[in-house]
Amino acid sequence: MNRLPAELEVAGQALPIVLRRSRRRTVALHLLPGPELQVRAPRHCPESVLVGFLFSRRGWIQRHLQRLPPPAPQNEYRAGEAHPLLGRAYPLAPLQAPRRRVRLADGRLRVAVPAPGDSEQVARALQAWYRAEAARVFQERLEHWGPLAAARIGTPPAPRLRLRRMRRRWGSCTGSGVVTLNTRLVERCRCLIDYVLVHELCHLRELNHSPRFHALVTELMPDWRTHSEALDRGALVLSPGCTGTACTVPGTVGD
Repeated sequence: MNRLPAELEVAGQALPIVLRRSRRRTVALHLLPGPELQVRAPRHCPESVLVGFLFSRRGWIQRHLQRLPPPAPQNEYRAGEAHPLLGRAYPLAPLQAPRRRVRLADGRLRVAVPAPGDSEQVARALQAWYRAEAARVFQERLEHWGPLAAARIGTPPAPRLRLRRMRRRWGSCTGSGVVTLNTRLVERCRCLIDYVLVHELCHLRELNHSPRFHALVTELMPDWRTHSEALDRGALVLSPGCTGTACTVPGTVGD
């Protein structure tokens, strides 16, 4: 085969292939949500070379395909629609009020906005609340795991934490000591949040996925593989007994 195919079948899925050429000097492969494969190549690189490169990366594609976060649901922000938080789904209850306010009460997400029938108003209020919840919960978990990681594996005692809504990963870490967590993680139970945080804290020592890195993760969380597998299959909770009720009680955000 000398021409790059339109798609590649991996693990029973037909993945569309998008070729991007530029002045770059090397060939790179990216797995994007959808999912789709994006091949980035030099302008004059023969397609036969790209075909060989692509097929040589099938194992890598299959592994990373399992790690993609599940796509975010296309919410309508209507009454009764379920929204997960800390491993438990809560029905939405839009209410009319002059000022925006979101709170969890009586097992419902009560979203007060001037026009409760306006899904955009409800969405903006709820998304701001989710981000505030993520900031609070993630900081709480960092205050637990940060000192523990510093004592056990020698990471910096007070890494910086950032929040970001990411499509391709649950978290990331930079060599300068910044840990970034996907705001959507707050939908998962605290056990799974902890795993992603531990994973990224270990990257402060090893910016790779070498045996040394995995040894650090095991030092902090011996059963981390069960957590990783739960995230890979899109689970909200690690196990049936691990629900949002075991996590910190959500708060209230309003104008």
